[in-house]
Amino acid sequence: GKFYCWDAFTGKTIWTLKTQRMFKSSACFYDERLYVGNVDNKFRCIDARTGKVVWTFDMRSDCDSSPVVADGILYAASESGFLHALDPRTGGRHFKLDLGGHKGPGGSQGIESSPVIDGDDLWLGTYDGNLYRIDRIQGKVLAKMSTGDDTDATPVVTDDYVFAAAEQKNPVLSCFDRKTGTLKWSFEDRGGFWSTPAVVGG
Repeated sequence: GKFYCWDAFTGKTIWTLKTQRMFKSSACFYDERLYVGNVDNKFRCIDARTGKVVWTFDMRSDCDSSPVVADGILYAASESGFLHALDPRTGGRHFKLDLGGHKGPGGSQGIESSPVIDGDDLWLGTYDGNLYRIDRIQGKVLAKMSTGDDTDATPVVTDDYVFAAAEQKNPVLSCFDRKTGTLKWSFEDRGGFWSTPAVVGG
């Protein structure tokens, strides 16, 4: 339940922020501020120098997903099933997009995957077993591809392909054509996938 800031050279603690619940989201640093979710349903904007909370946003459910800023817009998602586009300075909302996944057990529903920026597109996986391609400016779904099960792992985008990995009900790593959404190939392994794939050197 603590967020820490250390001196990178000495390891000395500069500040800590205490919350009632744990952080599972990774923090995003932008313009001297930190943006991070928590399982207490609150999404926080923190002054990176002081550790003081600048603003909070009610995500309505656990926020395991990690946020990202692109072109001055903050994108954040949570287990409520909504993707939010926010003003990083004020927390004001540009849009809210419902991507479903509301029927899962507590602690595993909606969106736990983190958004990936691809030009004007945004890619995101959901509990329903879908991979979405979204117009991140307009907040509209452009395409939906099936992964077959809860997809917590963050999608990986390359020049030609998008990779998405699902959990145990359909333990498959899928490769989709980035432009058409066509499934190119899939790889199955027991137990399913929770971590994000990496593409290195082709």
